[in-house]
Amino acid sequence: MDNSQDVILGKHFADLAYSSKNRNMFCFSNFLGLPEMAVLEAFIKKEGFDKDFVSLCGGYSQSERKMARFGNPEELGWEEEFPIAVILAEPQNKAFSEDLSHRDYLGALMNLGINRDTIGDIRIEGSKAYIWVLRHLKDFIVDSLHQVRHTSMSVGEAERTEITIEERFEELELVIQSERLDSILSRLTHLSRGKAMELFKQGKVFLNGLPVDKGSTGVRTGDVITARGYGKFIYDGEARSTKKGKMVTIVRRYI
Repeated sequence: MDNSQDVILGKHFADLAYSSKNRNMFCFSNFLGLPEMAVLEAFIKKEGFDKDFVSLCGGYSQSERKMARFGNPEELGWEEEFPIAVILAEPQNKAFSEDLSHRDYLGALMNLGINRDTIGDIRIEGSKAYIWVLRHLKDFIVDSLHQVRHTSMSVGEAERTEITIEERFEELELVIQSERLDSILSRLTHLSRGKAMELFKQGKVFLNGLPVDKGSTGVRTGDVITARGYGKFIYDGEARSTKKGKMVTIVRRYI
């Protein structure tokens, strides 16, 4: 996101925040990706809002895309759920189904005229796809999403109690000289240190959901590293040392 988009988004957050304050009500954003959440974090710090005034939710505990809710339940005196619905889409005939990807489902939804920021995560579990969307779009999508690529679909609202999301990882061993983010990122992306630094300059590197522009930033066990275009990783720390004194570390890549 360039600076002009950041300014526009910051003004949008200000409208939501002060509408909540002045009208004593909860106000919600649409779904935010990591860059938008970084702008939100900067806005909260700049305005000095209490940490309980803004909360994030994507519909389930491991969500990547999230909505922001402005309003403190204790101050307002009531609780209000995030307006999120979950849709379950699966092939009508599994025997003739294509191998559908996240991009396929997203493309089919956007072909219905739906904006990207009204769609949260899309999680594919076997032949099923769970799609988190703004609640007011649920019925429209259920009535309109008949096909993804060439596969005819059965679509309905998912029962949240029946949703089982299994996190899957590929374990990687990295040999690094130090626990600096640029060193780790270079190995994860198979880029030279200089090429990896370009990702920082382009605002594509996040540590625990926050943007990082310094490659010298230290990484600790349990930190979540995201490099847009390359994936999301959990850093599990040092496993052992090589004879030459380098560190052998374990990183899990989300798959």
